[in-house]
Amino acid sequence: MNAMIAATAKVKAMNAKLLAADDYATLSKMESETEVIEWLRAKDYSKNIEQSAIHICKYITDKNQRSYIKEMAATKKETLHYYTAQWKRLSLMDSKNRTALRSILGQEIDLNNILWMYRLKKYHRIKGDATYGYLIPIRYKLNRQSTGRMADSQNPKALMEEVAQGPYASVFAKLVNSNKGSMDNEPIGMGSIPNSSFHPSLEQMLRFSPEHMLAITIEGFCQTIARRYPTTLAVVVLYLYKRKMEASRITAILNSQKG
Repeated sequence: MNAMIAATAKVKAMNAKLLAADDYATLSKMESETEVIEWLRAKDYSKNIEQSAIHICKYITDKNQRSYIKEMAATKKETLHYYTAQWKRLSLMDSKNRTALRSILGQEIDLNNILWMYRLKKYHRIKGDATYGYLIPIRYKLNRQSTGRMADSQNPKALMEEVAQGPYASVFAKLVNSNKGSMDNEPIGMGSIPNSSFHPSLEQMLRFSPEHMLAITIEGFCQTIARRYPTTLAVVVLYLYKRKMEASRITAILNSQKG
């Protein structure tokens, strides 16, 4: 417990160095990529999330917990193997950490599976049993029966009607409404998302895909769990989610400068 307290205390100090809403507003008004980079350098900002995770892990004594944090921070695209490996690591943790992290990771898996099913139907017309080969083979709030009905849905509209009857109805209602009825790759405004720390003045300049919106939703789940379990790795995981979103926002600002 003492090690976890030390780790969460370190994260609290690191949270204080995250960019604030006003910082994003300042960056959005800059006229060149060079100006943005120089401003970040002056703040001693580092986009290297992996180094942050390694630094936090110095305070974590449990080997499996360190592996979980390092894998989450690794700069690679999440894959089926990533999710199944992380899920297995949870079984080796103490009860409180397992409960806290299972809730966060489980909801992330469910939401990604729904989004992937939508894309499979929309762009590839894949349905039924053929769907399962593309999904993460883990269920959290989605049981086998509801997942089966989603997979068997004939089209994206039928899928969303099924989602509307389940535990993630409100989440996907926000996604669809904010994108005028679609969850395709068209840009989606950030201003429609509750509890977003992103500065509203950036809404018109920076627009994100459904994956970014889901990331913000998952960050919100994580905040709830971290408050409920303040002496667990949920606090560290929340920090890493914030760092990932921070890096995405800075990348979007830099890309807008190139345009």
